[in-house]
Order: sequence, then C-alpha cells, then structure tokens
Amino acid sequence: MKRAVAAATMLALFGSASAGETVRVLSGEHDDFTRIVLIFQAPVTWSESRDRDGFAIRFDRSDISPDLSRIFDRIPRDRISEVSFNRSTATLRLESDCNCLITVFKAGKNTIAIDVKSNPDPSASDLRLPLDQPGTALPAIASPEPTIPTVPAQSLQKIQALQDSLVLQLGRAASQGLIEIDPVPGPPRSLEELAGLASPATRFDPDAWVHLRSHTVIDSALPGLSNAAVLAASPACPDPYYLDASNWAGSDDTSLSIAMARSGVVDALDRPDPAGIEALAKAYLRFGFGAEAEAVIREFPGAVAHPDILTAVAQIMDKGQADDATPLVRIADCDGPYALWAVLAQGDRAAAFDRDTDALQQWFFRLPPDLRGHLGPILARRLHASGDVNVARSVRDATARTLGAPTADLVVLDAQTGMTRTSPAIEQAELESILSTAGVETGPALVELLRRRTAAGTTTEDLVVLAESLAFEGGASDLSVDLLEQAVPGRAQIGDLKGALADFMALDQILPESPRTDRILSAIFLNGAKTEDDIGLLVATEWLVRNRRVEHLSQDAAAAASERLLALDLPDEADRLLAPFRDTDAVDIRQLRARAAMMKGDPAMTLSLLAGEADPESRELRAEALLRLGSYEKATELFESVDRLKPAARAAWLSADAEAIARLGSDGERGFMAWRENKNGTAAGTASAAIDLGGSPDNAGPRTGIDTDPGSSIETGTPVPLGGFDSQRPSLAAGRTLLARSSDLRIVIATLLSETGVSGD
Repeated sequence: MKRAVAAATMLALFGSASAGETVRVLSGEHDDFTRIVLIFQAPVTWSESRDRDGFAIRFDRSDISPDLSRIFDRIPRDRISEVSFNRSTATLRLESDCNCLITVFKAGKNTIAIDVKSNPDPSASDLRLPLDQPGTALPAIASPEPTIPTVPAQSLQKIQALQDSLVLQLGRAASQGLIEIDPVPGPPRSLEELAGLASPATRFDPDAWVHLRSHTVIDSALPGLSNAAVLAASPACPDPYYLDASNWAGSDDTSLSIAMARSGVVDALDRPDPAGIEALAKAYLRFGFGAEAEAVIREFPGAVAHPDILTAVAQIMDKGQADDATPLVRIADCDGPYALWAVLAQGDRAAAFDRDTDALQQWFFRLPPDLRGHLGPILARRLHASGDVNVARSVRDATARTLGAPTADLVVLDAQTGMTRTSPAIEQAELESILSTAGVETGPALVELLRRRTAAGTTTEDLVVLAESLAFEGGASDLSVDLLEQAVPGRAQIGDLKGALADFMALDQILPESPRTDRILSAIFLNGAKTEDDIGLLVATEWLVRNRRVEHLSQDAAAAASERLLALDLPDEADRLLAPFRDTDAVDIRQLRARAAMMKGDPAMTLSLLAGEADPESRELRAEALLRLGSYEKATELFESVDRLKPAARAAWLSADAEAIARLGSDGERGFMAWRENKNGTAAGTASAAIDLGGSPDNAGPRTGIDTDPGSSIETGTPVPLGGFDSQRPSLAAGRTLLARSSDLRIVIATLLSETGVSGD
C-alpha cells in the first residue's frame, strides 16, 4: 500500500513538472536602463502595459514558469523593486515607483528583452495605463492647418503698388501674345478683404487670393504641368551644414574617427541608430572612402536623412563624379556647400551649370586638407573646362599649396589645362616620368601624352599598346574609354588602320553612338589617309558603308580619305564617302566630287559641280571637262588662265585656232599653220611656202619642225636644211631629232589627208 501511494505521488510530481516550461531569466544593468531577458523554448507573444504600481507583461502561454531566483544578482532595485509571475494569468509583474519607460522587443529566436529606461524628460507626466490596456501606442498628433500671417495695414499700400506693377507687366505680355489671361469669375476682392482672410484663425485657401489666371505658351504646350506639380518638384533645402565636410569626423586620425563612428551604429538597446549610421557614412566620406560610405547607406535603408545626396558624394570620392547628379544639382542654389558638390557631381556636364563661384570657393577652402588635395584637381579641371579659368586657377593653386610638392594628378592637370607656365617639353617629360611609376595617375597621364603625341604626329607603337592594355584591364570605366579614344587615332597614325578599326569596334560596344564616337571614327580616316596603309583604308571604308556609318564621318575626314582613294584611282569608293555631303557648298568637297566624276567619264557633272568657281583648281578641272566635251576654245582659255600652257597648247591645236596656236603652239605647229594659210592664199607650187623646219632637238614641248626625206621639200623637191642633221656625219642628237620630228610629220600628214578626204589607212 505504501509503495502504491509513493508511486502515485512521484507520478503526480513528474507529470506536473513535464506540463510546465521553466523559462531562463537573465538580467543586466546599464547607464540609463535595466534589461531583463527571458529565454523560452517555444514561440511566445506578449502585450505590455503599466499601472500605478509598475509594469505588467502578459504572455499568451500559461504553461511557463520564469526562474526569478537570481534576477537581482546583477541589477539594483532602483528602477525595478520587485519581480513576480502570476501563472494563472501568465503575467510578469515589475514593480517600480520611478518615472520610467518600458520597451519589450524580440531579441532573438524565442527570446524576449524587457528594458525599463529612465525617462529622459523628468518633467513629463507619469502616465500609468490600466493593466489590460496596451502601453505601446501613442495618440496621433494632428497637424495644424497652415496659416499665413496677418497683413499689416501699413503694408497694404506697398502691396497695392506691387500688384499694379504686376498687372501692367502681365498686360504687356498679353499684348505681345506671350500669355493668355483668364479673369476669375466674380467680383475681385479688395486688399482689406484678403488681409482678413489671412488671419491666423482662418484656414488658408489659395483660391481665395486669385484674381486672374495666366497661361503661357509653355503651359499650352505642356497642359499637364500645373503650379502644384512645379511646387511639388521643387526640393527643400537641407541644412546648410549637412555637407560640411569639416564636421564629418571627430578627429583627423582616420582609424580613431572610423572606430568611434562604428561604435555608434547601434544604440544602447542594440538597435540601429539612424544618427550613428549617418555619422559612420560621413566619417568614411571625410577620409575619401566612397565605396564604404555607399555600402553603409545601402545596408541601412531609410536610416540616413538624404541617402541620394550622400550616395552622390560617395561616388564623387571614388569616381570623380556621380552616377546621378540630379539630387545635388537640384539643391545647388541652396545655402551651404551644395554648389561645390553639384559641380563635382556633374563631371564633364558641369559646363552647362550656372553656379555661385564665390560660394563654391568659400566651401572648397573649408574642406579638410586631405579632401582639398583629393578633390582640388578634379574641381579645377571641371571649372577650367567650363570657362571659369580664374576660379580654376585659384582652386589649383590652393590645392598645390595644400599638397606641398607637385603630385601626379597636379602634373596631369597642368598638362591638360596649361594653367602653369611650363614648357611643353618639361610637361611631356613629367608625363613620361608618371608612366614609369605605375601609380593611379598613370592612365590619365597616358591619355594626355598620347593626345599630344598624336597631335604632333609622333605617336609610337609602345604608347598605343600600353593604352590598349590599360583600357582592356579597366573594362567599361571612364578611364578605359578615354584611353581607347586616344589609342584609336594613335594606331591609325602608325599605319595600322585595321587595328584602329578593331579598337573602335571595342569602344563602340561601350559608348552609344554620339558626337564623341563620331569624332573618334573620323580620326581613323583623318590619320589613316596620311599613311600608306591603302588596304586598311579600303577595309575601313567598306566597314563604314556596310554598317551605315558613312554619315557619321566628319567632312574633313571624308575629304582626306576621298583624296587618298582618288589617288588610288578608286572614284566609286571616294564617291561613297562624299555622298552625305552632296548638298554642301564647300568648294573642296565639290572639287573632289568633280574629280571622281571625271574619272568615271562624266565631264558634264564636273561642269555642273564647279560652275562659276574662279579658283585655279576649279578652273583647271572645268577646262579638262570642256576638253573632253569638245569645247576646245573654252578649254584653251581656262588652261591659259591658270598658266597650264602645255594642256592649253593641246586644246589650241585641237581647236585649229590659228591665233591660239601662234600664241601657244610649238614651232612645228606654228609652221604648219603658216604653211596652211600660205597654201590657201597663194599658188600651190610657190617655193617660198616651204616650212621652216629648224629647231632644237631638246625642246621640252612638242617637236619644233617637220623633216621630210633628205634632199627635197614637201612640194618642189628643193633641198632644205634638216634642222641640224648632217647625213654625212650622223650623231645621236641628230637621230633623236629625226625621231621626234617624225611624230610631228605624222600629225601634219594626218591633217592634210583629213582635209583632202583621203583615208590615212
């Protein structure tokens, strides 16, 4: 019997123990709060509240039993005087007579933390809620209606004058058709009535103030644009010191400042602290760590007040400009350093930005020295490119004073802008010395050095290869684009047009079609036309035509390449490059097209292209076209006007113009014409009509005489002199004379036969 009772008792005890869960309880004391942690074995939910005796946390489980035996081992009894648990209601009570606040939150898996914190405002009322009422919600605070101040009576006259002036200007604009005015229905209100509407007790109604509405031409073109939309798009200015870099760190020691900032990322409750997160991001920015600052902003979304602004600044630190400059440009006119950061954010686009240069310089000089040294060359380059040369020089000089000795980025800046009076030879030597250091400025220095070498025509293959290597290592970065931009014309200049085209095709994958790519493409043909890589020029021309990029070629590049193609007797290819410029009035383009037309057998097109042009080259081309068309007299006149006497003599001979032949022809031609005129004017057998056949065998023009068979004249058989030829003593010079004059004789015979109607066959 005793055994049965004992067994039953033990079963009841074990059953009771297994039915409940003992909850582990930890406690700890902090400067301004006391923490209690409850570790459950299964999920639990709760609600907290406060009554006049302290706090109560009610759980949704009645099978729990917190172990409170050692709860006061580590905490005093000032904030919490007693802790108890009512299992029947599953309520944990914390007795407290202090004006404290309670926070209950989940601190891990099945773990609840309870913080009893001293009220930071001791004067605040000690609000104690009933036990069953949740204590976490606060009543909503209604926003007051916007009001405007009362208008003083003495100001009404000034407002009336301002209103009259505004109406006058609106009337002038309406009379010029710039705006349309729509009067508001109903009688206009007086200023006194409007002043009454502005009393603080009256809800502000914007429509009550409207007398008339105006619509500009822009409003008509953009009907969806309203005043409300414009005002909504207008950004509010941040605090003037929000981007004041001098306040971004507590110390100039990098490690110490960042360590201090990192310790404030979470508050005493181990929750992310927005102020601490922003302080850490700014500490990273203070020392130029843009990527780290951007990572902090991205890791804690919503914690930073202006994440888009700080992200743009972070990108400036690493890239020299922001991916999206809009957040800074929109507030560039605000008080503070925003004009400075807006210029830096825009990159090369800063040329279109109207900024306050006085404020810009003021805030730049307030930057910490290391940031001045880092951002100074970038800012000076931006300002110089946009035309603010004096401001750029001021920034550059301040940066140089900050850095002390010249640095690589300052050397590159000076070489790019010429703001210092250094000889080109010294600048080039300094750029070359930067290349040997393999530092961060190697790329920019190489870009500037290649640009100078290409402009001077002294590019070397090793520089081009180095630029290509750095570009392909950098991927699609801005520096890679700059390097390839200089490598393309450089490779074309050393006579490798196929390689230049390959580099351009790689660049074409990074950059969209733009004036910049057009300029790079044109550089291939401008430089390639000066080399002997004719096959490369043909390949590049074919690629241009096949990819429909001919119209992207500059006029100068098309002209240079066409000139080379015409020299290679390729008029069709030249015409393809000139096709986009058919409507241009440039004489050099029309001359090239005229030459191509002549080579393709279309002299009429040549004449139409160069009609009325008086320059020597155009006149000569027109003369050649007229010669082909049979207008010999006009051709003679044009050739003679540009001092082209040899083709002028040929045209004169073909025209059979005696005066022109007498003026321009050879001795033989003039003699023949004299004989012909004498033959037509006297008896056929007159011996005095014999032709004077003398002349020098070394004449540069047509041969100067007609020799017949030795011993007889043309018509009488009378012996005539043979122009220095002695049949008894032959010589090489005399033989040359006979051979040269025999060609003239054939011309004369052919002419005589054509006059008599006898075939020369």
